[in-house]
Amino acid sequence: MNTVALERIDNFLVLPETAPFVEYVISQAEDKYCWFVYTAADNAKLLAQLAAQQAEQSKQARLSVMLQGTFEPLQRQGNLLLLPEWLCSSELPLQFYLKQVFSL
Repeated sequence: MNTVALERIDNFLVLPETAPFVEYVISQAEDKYCWFVYTAADNAKLLAQLAAQQAEQSKQARLSVMLQGTFEPLQRQGNLLLLPEWLCSSELPLQFYLKQVFSL
């Protein structure tokens, strides 16, 4: 799994030039100041793995998987990702990372 810190410029995150031109989503990490950006395909695969691991578990475990699966699609303009308005208005010192789980 590759993790790359993303630069934030105003309401945008700057993707590396090598990032594939696909859809991206953003999801909060365990730390309230940390956010992960995944390709939509990687995010779907991760959620499927979590669901499969928890399939035989209790209702509480399934609820945990659902909460971990909370994400929001991002709009892309060239190598920039537009952050959601509610996230831009945050006064917290947020950090953003591109997570490439299922690399090319």
